[in-house]
Amino acid sequence: MSAAPPTPSRSKRVTIVLRRPASHPQTAHGLRTALGYTTVGLSVRVVLVGSAVELCGSTETRLSPATQRALATLRTLGCPIEVGLDGDELARRWGESDAVVCW
Repeated sequence: MSAAPPTPSRSKRVTIVLRRPASHPQTAHGLRTALGYTTVGLSVRVVLVGSAVELCGSTETRLSPATQRALATLRTLGCPIEVGLDGDELARRWGESDAVVCW
């Protein structure tokens, strides 16, 4: 008698919080991390707060090509990108996540 195959567990939920300006090296690293997590099957949400809100909106055309590509790829992969959450909304996102990574 063989054992039943394991049931797939739900994908781990990871929230990536970006808070530095678009030009900061840690912001680019955070975007690459979000892409990496997405490609291994994690459920990723990117939250932009503080200076990082410039990643979306009217200044987006002034971003480096690498940053533009990372954002476009995350969107193509269906990764939610949330901008400017207040404290209560941010706390709720953290509570819904299995892990939170801040850059």
